[in-house]
Amino acid sequence: MIKTAPQYANKSGVEAIMCNKDVEEYDKWFRRQVEDAVKKADAIETEFVPHEEVFAKIEVRVRRKK
Repeated sequence: MIKTAPQYANKSGVEAIMCNKDVEEYDKWFRRQVEDAVKKADAIETEFVPHEEVFAKIEVRVRRKK
């Protein structure tokens, strides 16, 4: 579980070390996610869909559910 800044307040000793390990693990995970996303975006076969087109399709789906 990722902890937010207020959860680190008044931590000492082993608790602080565990918090640092949580942060390090999250940082590694996040960097892998970004690296993978950049690789996918750079791939020749990647197709980009304009923002307007995506939201137009979402709007149609939302209207159907009403």
